[in-house]
Amino acid sequence: MPAGVPHFLADGQYPIDTSRPAPLDTQINLDLRQLDGLRIVLLGVIPGLLLIWGGWILLSRRRR
Repeated sequence: MPAGVPHFLADGQYPIDTSRPAPLDTQINLDLRQLDGLRIVLLGVIPGLLLIWGGWILLSRRRR
């Protein structure tokens, strides 16, 4: 075991096994309506809120 690696964290095993079982859900099923709504939220609403929030921060700092 290399120096500096606490053996109690690895249960005395080295190298540490970090493998995980394969995920069961690897697909997303959306229809066109849901995809359009998601696109509007991700490309319109969230960036718009960030712009408004950033502008508010700039204005509030400028007033001080």
